[in-house]
Amino acid sequence: MWQNPILINPTNQDPKDIFAAYCQELGLYFSEHGFKASKTKIERHHGDIVESINFWSSKTNIRNESVHLETLAYVKSRKLKKWIKENGIGRNEFIYKLKDNYPKHTNLFSHSYQDFLQLTSEIESSIIPRLYLFSNSVPNVEHIIESTQFDNGIIHDNFMAYICMSRPDLIDRALTKYKHQLREDKRLEIEEFRLKCK
Repeated sequence: MWQNPILINPTNQDPKDIFAAYCQELGLYFSEHGFKASKTKIERHHGDIVESINFWSSKTNIRNESVHLETLAYVKSRKLKKWIKENGIGRNEFIYKLKDNYPKHTNLFSHSYQDFLQLTSEIESSIIPRLYLFSNSVPNVEHIIESTQFDNGIIHDNFMAYICMSRPDLIDRALTKYKHQLREDKRLEIEEFRLKCK
């Protein structure tokens, strides 16, 4: 059952407080399942690779009516953020994003504890296994390039930056596959970096 009085009786509560309390409950729940929780996200680390589930809300929430929860799920590289700053290739550390078939949008107002358990169950069944499948494949990045399994979720410019950082020997093969998903300026940056590696 709920421990936070804001969730027990959300009537007349500030939507920001409801959202914060709900995120705290999610953090507590998933901290018992191998995740580290911060205010609005939960993460599970596999060395450099991190599975990250982020919870966002909306500026258009309405007191006593709606408290929006959006769930965004990524895989990121902790080393990549620093590498991008040093080399100017890529935008950020996120290399993969789930884009479909999972619970993205939820109205938290008057969510019962049973609703909460339903949401956590959906995250456990629809999000976490897919993040793990990708993060577990990253050490064999060659497989990701050769396969079509993850194509829908690859963040192309950042993933190419990750390849430049971790496996520059695969840049040619990755460019052949992803060049049409890259902006021309990004592609040229990667090609220039490739020449430096030779």
